[in-house]
Amino acid sequence: MLSAEARRRYHDTSRNRLGLEGPIERLLWAEALVVQFPTWCFGPPAALDSFFDRVLMPGVAFDLSDPARVRPLLSDIRSITGIVTYGRDRLTALWMGDPPRKIVTRYLRWFAAPGVRVRYLPLYHMNTADAARRQPFLARVRDELARL
Repeated sequence: MLSAEARRRYHDTSRNRLGLEGPIERLLWAEALVVQFPTWCFGPPAALDSFFDRVLMPGVAFDLSDPARVRPLLSDIRSITGIVTYGRDRLTALWMGDPPRKIVTRYLRWFAAPGVRVRYLPLYHMNTADAARRQPFLARVRDELARL
């Protein structure tokens, strides 16, 4: 969640990076973005959601100088990988609209380079996943991350 002061300077690209210089520098330098999180109430944990609110801002992730034609700015990001665990099964996630999948495959994609490679690696029903289900998932995660 943005503080009142951060919200006041959010649109001021000369001041909105104050206190976030480190994460923003790494984001602007990155060619790949990997997000890994457990699904809570069919969304990312509040800390990750807050991070997106604070860092994906005007002058960093998008250009808002012409509000009619907002443009993405993270053009160096050529690969996005989402590694997400769910407490529920896939059908329940789909019935709820599967917000985590949309965050990785649509929302984050918009900020990146055209043609960005997006991989989404979900493990559904983590609460009941035995080794026979976890091992192939972990192997897929290792394979995808080795390609970065």
